[in-house]
Amino acid sequence: MDSKSRNLIILIFLCVVLLAAPIIYFAVDLFFFTDYEINRNFKSVHVGASREEVIAKLGTPDKQDTIFHLGQYDDFEQEYKRAENSGSKYYFFWYGEIDVVYVMGFNDSDQVILKSCGRT
Repeated sequence: MDSKSRNLIILIFLCVVLLAAPIIYFAVDLFFFTDYEINRNFKSVHVGASREEVIAKLGTPDKQDTIFHLGQYDDFEQEYKRAENSGSKYYFFWYGEIDVVYVMGFNDSDQVILKSCGRT
């Protein structure tokens, strides 16, 4: 292989690396670090916090429902029992990484009375 061909191959390789770097960075950020912020904010919400405080920390929920539901029932039976016994009137749901659900249960006064997180 002559030096001209070798230089062309090196140039193509560098171009591919430069084009792929931002894609790899955003893919890693999307799949590994998206939950960091929501998890940190979820942990900072205390029982008794108002609906407005929760939305200010976690943003608008992905879903609101009167039925508690995590990604799966198996291995989370205690969480379902806690939700049933909590007296929550409605729940806010935020979906994090794949198969991660963050849930806040609220009472009639729009205060947090249940925090739960489910993973598979």
